[in-house]
Amino acid sequence: MWAIWDTSPGKRALGLRIVDADTGEPMTARQAAMRTLGYLVCFATCGAGFLWGAVQPAQAGLA
Repeated sequence: MWAIWDTSPGKRALGLRIVDADTGEPMTARQAAMRTLGYLVCFATCGAGFLWGAVQPAQAGLA
């Protein structure tokens, strides 16, 4: 869905788009595949990757 619509169903309902952080252009098929792989890894570790993502930005500001 990310490669076709540039968004997920929930983001689409809110009018949000997923774009390349550097260029602002829609993500490529490769970026969508890497994003999917990342989600699979996070779910395989019982969501540890999502929890780490929630904690990491707060720690980065303290460094």
